[in-house]
Amino acid sequence: MPDNASNESAQDSAAPIPPSRSIWGHAVASATGAANDNFFRLAFTAFIQINAPEEQAQILKPLLGLLFILPMLIMAPTAGSMGDRFPPRRIMLCVRSAEIVLVGLGALALLWGSIPLMLMVLAGFGLQSAFFSPIKYASIPDMVAHDRIPVGNGRIQAATSLAILGGTALVFILDPEIRSGTALADWSRAWVAMLVGGCLAVMGIIATTTIHRLRAHNPHGKIVSPLAITSWVRSLNAQTGMWGPTLALSSFWAIGAVGQLVVVGVAIDTFQFGEGGMAALTVGLAVGIAIGGLSAGRLMVASSPAALGVLGALLAGLGFTAACTIALASDRIAVVNDPSVWTRIISALQPAVLWFALWLFLTGIGGGWWAVSCNTMLQKRSDPKSRSLAYSGITVVTNLGLIVGFISLVIFSLLQLRETEGGIILGFLTASVAIAFAVTLRLQLARWLFSLLVRSWYRISLHGTEHLPNSGGCVIVANHQSFADGPILTACLPRPIRPLIHARYVLGPLRMILRAGGCIGVNPGQRSGLVGAIHQAVQAAAKGEVVVVFAEGKLSRGCDLDRFQGGVERIAQRADVPIIPLRIDGLLGSPLSRARQRSWPRLWRRVSVRLGPALPSDTPAAAMRQAVQALGHEHAKAEQAADSRSLGRAALAWARARPWSTAVSDFRGSRSRLALCAGAMALYKHLQLHQDEQRVGVLLPPGSAGTAVLLALALKGHTAVPLNHTVGAASLRRMCELADLRTIVTAKAYVDRIGSPEVEARIVHLEDLAPAVSRIGVGMRMLAILFLPHAWLDRGQAEDCAGIVYSSGSTGDPKGVMLSHRAIIANSTATMRHLGLAPGGEGLLTPLPLFHSFGLSIGTWLPLIHNVHIIAHADPFDARGLARLAQQHSPSFVMATPTFVRGWMRRISPEDFASLRFAVVGAEACPKELAEAFLERYKAPLFEGYGATELGPVVAVNTPDRRDLDITEIGHQQGSVGRPLPGIEVFTVNPEDPQERLAVGERGLLLVRSPALMDGYWNDPERSSKAMIGDAYNTGDIGFVDNHGFITLQGRLARFAKIGGEMVPLDRIEHTLSRWLEQQYPREDEDAYGIAVSSVDDPQKGERLVVLHQEDLPCAASEMIEQALSEEPAIFRPRPANVYQVEAIPLLGTGKRDLAGMKSLAEEHAAAN
Repeated sequence: MPDNASNESAQDSAAPIPPSRSIWGHAVASATGAANDNFFRLAFTAFIQINAPEEQAQILKPLLGLLFILPMLIMAPTAGSMGDRFPPRRIMLCVRSAEIVLVGLGALALLWGSIPLMLMVLAGFGLQSAFFSPIKYASIPDMVAHDRIPVGNGRIQAATSLAILGGTALVFILDPEIRSGTALADWSRAWVAMLVGGCLAVMGIIATTTIHRLRAHNPHGKIVSPLAITSWVRSLNAQTGMWGPTLALSSFWAIGAVGQLVVVGVAIDTFQFGEGGMAALTVGLAVGIAIGGLSAGRLMVASSPAALGVLGALLAGLGFTAACTIALASDRIAVVNDPSVWTRIISALQPAVLWFALWLFLTGIGGGWWAVSCNTMLQKRSDPKSRSLAYSGITVVTNLGLIVGFISLVIFSLLQLRETEGGIILGFLTASVAIAFAVTLRLQLARWLFSLLVRSWYRISLHGTEHLPNSGGCVIVANHQSFADGPILTACLPRPIRPLIHARYVLGPLRMILRAGGCIGVNPGQRSGLVGAIHQAVQAAAKGEVVVVFAEGKLSRGCDLDRFQGGVERIAQRADVPIIPLRIDGLLGSPLSRARQRSWPRLWRRVSVRLGPALPSDTPAAAMRQAVQALGHEHAKAEQAADSRSLGRAALAWARARPWSTAVSDFRGSRSRLALCAGAMALYKHLQLHQDEQRVGVLLPPGSAGTAVLLALALKGHTAVPLNHTVGAASLRRMCELADLRTIVTAKAYVDRIGSPEVEARIVHLEDLAPAVSRIGVGMRMLAILFLPHAWLDRGQAEDCAGIVYSSGSTGDPKGVMLSHRAIIANSTATMRHLGLAPGGEGLLTPLPLFHSFGLSIGTWLPLIHNVHIIAHADPFDARGLARLAQQHSPSFVMATPTFVRGWMRRISPEDFASLRFAVVGAEACPKELAEAFLERYKAPLFEGYGATELGPVVAVNTPDRRDLDITEIGHQQGSVGRPLPGIEVFTVNPEDPQERLAVGERGLLLVRSPALMDGYWNDPERSSKAMIGDAYNTGDIGFVDNHGFITLQGRLARFAKIGGEMVPLDRIEHTLSRWLEQQYPREDEDAYGIAVSSVDDPQKGERLVVLHQEDLPCAASEMIEQALSEEPAIFRPRPANVYQVEAIPLLGTGKRDLAGMKSLAEEHAAAN
């Protein structure tokens, strides 16, 4: 071969390897080569068995095997070193090309009846195998992912076994009786052999070309000379644990060689079969090996790699012993000499034959487990740079096993023992050795059985195993969702683990089992017990074991991720080992969890286990927690990608499951889920939308009408564009122009209240359509929802844009945020989990408008797709109307803004809100005084949340504390906006350099990774790009995330003034002034003072502060500034001359302050003065 391996290797390493295509091409190429080997070997064996004298045949048959093996023994070191130096694919093509020549020579040997030529051809096949065998298995780790190596081995083993089956079965074509009556009836054995062998060789070449280029692992390595035994011996000795599986694999091939010859002898001598009958009996063995190989990939447990091999060897030994015993006890079977093939086959199916075939089949299954287990251990333990050389040594040792098998048959022949008697001896020895190993490896066997039971109950998907070191100690830090976490990690991780568990569970009958399994008991309530457990964990990690710490120190009660305890820091630092973050998902809410809402046990619950990149041993616990939370985001993204539901289909599913449950209530009445969905479907055709009209404007309040229109548009694949009428006629027209709206759906009663929209689009009033919607049409659609596949009724797709929400944010510049079906579903599902809401048992009181992202996603779609009752009111300032709705429908929670809630406090009585469990507010900061007053009045907590339209919209929210047994899980923290929802990652970066990620607890610019991230701004790729920093959304907010995961906001980046080079927080000054006024001069109506702080340009210091107030101040401006801001730096104090009274503080329609309007107002007053 030309010595340009290094160049091709560089190309190979750059080329991606599609595992499925490469491994299947490799399997087919291996299969055709093995089929040709076995076809000619059995053809020659049968020829000798039939034509040679019996004494000569007894010597020649083992000699055929020896001549096949000797070239591999001689050339193995050279072939192995070439496999490491040159790209494996090139060697495979050379080997497959040489096969064509061997096929021609083999056909000539059969044509001439030349036994010497047969021996030479088999030696040639052996030489070919010498170069192919090392790379056959050494290349598998380069074709499949690390955790898929057993599966890859299983496929190759199955392909090889089926090739043995095929090659053996093809031998029956050589039988003239089988070919009688076919097109090949007049062909000689030689020409048939040429046809079969030639086709297999060509198929092998074609299959090899489908394998992607594989890089040479040691392109500058030395090519070893033949018979250089020390080279492969050194390669095997270089890595620990190589000799055991090598010798076990050698034993497998020894019993396999004997077994194949025993089958030939029994078929011809005992059962009186020809080539066809001999091939048929071999089918049981080959199919068994194939099934064993394919099943081994699923049955093998990475942490107990030898267990399946030991069980396979035991099954193979017992099965082979039983088969040989049956053959030995059977008399010669007289086959009916009938021209009909089927008559001869039926006459041969006697009990002895069937039992012999059955035990051969079981022997094959055991052999498949045995071989795959050994090869997997060898591939994982070998050095990639010398893996082919190591496999050449493995090939030598396995061929020595073949020689031992053949020699044993010769010895048995000299001792006048029949082949079946020798098979009984070998099978019994194999089973005995397997039993001895089973006793020695009983802990591995117990772990394997336990893992198999766990994996039979749960459907576990494991990701990121490449981050777990193959050897050496480490500490896995994990979240803790249920009592099943430990068993699941034991079952799926590729190394044995030492989990820390609470000492209360290491009692009674479990004590021995858990301690035998490596569990370390820890008693947090006793200092001595805690110190002892940490010391034991440190020793285990230092010795090279994998210690698992559930760092929250408790089972989660509903919180996605609580604070990590400091014990894990001490373990990792003292042992000086890497920390591997791990995330378990899918068990919160299962029967073995401690969540408030738990489901019934169910088979095959999906569980995700993800490992992240290793962290240094001195990593703080808070940083570990952040790494685990990042893995939660990866899981959420994968879960979202796998969810193909649309919003319409999710709503239809609940309409079928709970057709008569109430979907939505307002002052017009209540509508059931079935009636709502059927009515929406019936309404759609009367909207008379054009076929190319994708986006449709919606100008409706929350409630039955708005919900029905949104649902109708979603079911037909349209994009709803809720319009904000509070921004003024000019902005409303601009939104319609940007979205290219041709139709706006509204209601006359609503338009009468808000004013007619002055737009050019076609206006559709629902009152005009109501008479056209017939009851028969609604009834027909009800039947369709109940009985037809929902895929027929829903045109929406998960990736489609479900809505465009125009968010002026604080800048006043319209931006159309595109939210997909998938994003809204992901955000609403995470909100349900985070708040601990139960489908079917909740009622949501929402006055938020549909053009508000919370009103659209959480106020409308969340209830529709999670079986929550919507209790909607069009006017958030109508406290009396809200009170009447609350009395009638008993909501369990409410969502609003602090501005709206403040207006309810005097007008809604405690009796009206008696059913409330909690309330959530967002869009603006919630003052502590308001939260305390709400709790005192309504006996329900008022929690602050946080979100952004671009994020679907919820990011974080405080939740009720959860108390269970002696554990209290903190769900809310005063002054924060709560913890992120499950699947959302929040972190801070340096505002001056966004690429610099800050440590946990450091104040900075908040970035968010969320599965509910928008698809971008409509028709605005430039601003869409600017909104992102990497794959995270730039919130524009300044704040920090503490060690417990709670997010604290300190203002918008735009709400900081840069004065004299210092960043001055406007929100902080505004809050301090308002609070001082409320404390020093409390108002009789208990309303807050209207104070706003903005900034304007200043030629000397860059910017200066401006204070706007709505009402007359109860004191002088100088007094307010001096006393309220006395403890603040001088730069934080506005000048009294820059305090101006205004008619009103500008507000957006969502209730948030209009920052752009405030700044314009400040500039106007500053310029006038």
